[in-house]
Amino acid sequence: MLDRIKDILKAELNDKLHQFTNFKSLEDLEIDEILNKLKKEYEEKGNKKTSTSSEDDYTYEQQYRESNQYQKNDNNKEKEYYKALELPQGADFATIKKTYRKLMKVYHPDLYHNDKEKFEMAKEVSQKLNEAYVYFKNKYEK
Repeated sequence: MLDRIKDILKAELNDKLHQFTNFKSLEDLEIDEILNKLKKEYEEKGNKKTSTSSEDDYTYEQQYRESNQYQKNDNNKEKEYYKALELPQGADFATIKKTYRKLMKVYHPDLYHNDKEKFEMAKEVSQKLNEAYVYFKNKYEK
């Protein structure tokens, strides 16, 4: 498999280098060196994954912290989405859908195609509204 990758890489590099008059072709030795370096890096990364349990505990702890941070960020996003839709937190999906449609009738960019500033503002607002609606749609319609 590495030989096939080497051949493909060599062909692609030779094609690119032929665009320049200074280069004729790559030697097999140069490509072998590059592949060996890549193979060593790959093996080193593989060895790091099969490390001691204390390092594994650290990665699990780090993953736990990141997942909690993700949940906090998700809650912050949800607050922003409620704010964008001008709704109180905890509104049901029917209310969200109704408000979204009402606001899109006001802020749809096609309504402001004659005024550049209003068009840009409406475009930004409608993108935020769409993002909020998709978030709640995915959340409530699972």
